[in-house]
Amino acid sequence: MKTRCRSSIVRRPVVTRLAVGLSVSVLVSAVALAGCSPASTGADEPAAPTPTRPAAAAPATAGPPAPDQVLDGDCSALFPDAVVSELLGTTVAARELFLDSPITHAVPTLGGLDCEWTAPAGADGAVTAASVRAVVLSSQVLSGTAQDSAVLAAATEDVSCVTGVITASSVDAGACSFTARAGELWLSGVVYSPAGTPEDDIRTAVATLSDEFRALPTDDAVAPPVPKTPADGTAWVPPACGDLSAAAGVTETLQSPDLVGNDVDTTGGTDSAAGIQAAQAGAEVFACAWYHSGPAPAGQLDGFSIQGLPGGAWAQDRVRALPGARVVDVPGADLAVRVPTAVGHATLDVFDGVNWLQISRADGLEPVLPVLPALLDALNSSTEG
Repeated sequence: MKTRCRSSIVRRPVVTRLAVGLSVSVLVSAVALAGCSPASTGADEPAAPTPTRPAAAAPATAGPPAPDQVLDGDCSALFPDAVVSELLGTTVAARELFLDSPITHAVPTLGGLDCEWTAPAGADGAVTAASVRAVVLSSQVLSGTAQDSAVLAAATEDVSCVTGVITASSVDAGACSFTARAGELWLSGVVYSPAGTPEDDIRTAVATLSDEFRALPTDDAVAPPVPKTPADGTAWVPPACGDLSAAAGVTETLQSPDLVGNDVDTTGGTDSAAGIQAAQAGAEVFACAWYHSGPAPAGQLDGFSIQGLPGGAWAQDRVRALPGARVVDVPGADLAVRVPTAVGHATLDVFDGVNWLQISRADGLEPVLPVLPALLDALNSSTEG
């Protein structure tokens, strides 16, 4: 059974407006797996301001290219801004989100498309905008294993609405998730509405988006098949966290025998498009948290966590371009990048071969970095080659 890491999810509110003139609220989950030990005074203090500085210069050799994406990675080819704006009753434009979190990039790793249309917030910063979230995946990259077959079996056309959802603007919102199929492509998304919004209005908007999706020309809609993992078999196989801890000698290296490695739920709950969970299963993302069952015994380290994306090294140029990012020298890593975080946790992005690993801790990484080479060795020993 997987253990959910305490304080593992940070939610960022984005509010939307429906075509019928009613507000809709969408919670965009940004996973920030931080030290999962009991809270410490350092974690409770406000994060120090990060000085403005240019991103680190890219190494002479750029990282691997991003996988080819359906619709050439163009959200406007899925839903033109004008169509979404008409549905929402306000002007919106597609925007691209890049979060410094490996497990949130399973969709593009599998060649899928992850889109969001959002209107700007009000001048006073009030959350008054409208948004649509949609994910498109090709069934060609979600087939071949029993796990992926189960994902595809669930990828039927469906609309499901619930009430009583807590959003940025309502404590009793309604939410409609939807899926649709068009040839080899599968669309999924979620729309949130404030309390009192007629469900039929939300379903009408969903139906329009689904019809637009089904009307896509087949020859333009399907990208060349994208392999689940690199052909040379160097992508990591997701480990059971307890096994990874033992293989890497985590407790011995850190001289903390009571630390326990636990699997962390990466799905982010039900407030995201179903395609995100499907892609995470197909890309075999993983996350582990080491923590004590109670307060850390004297002389032992508290918790830290990791999350990994097999085949995710294509994102390294994007990580290096994040504000404040700087390349650092870490033994055992092909490339390591420190990136400031808004929640005050220390974070290091590590790229090894074709893979992406992130290690995080609430009170600074230096005490746990000695275990990083062994973690990489253990992960590399599990590759599909």
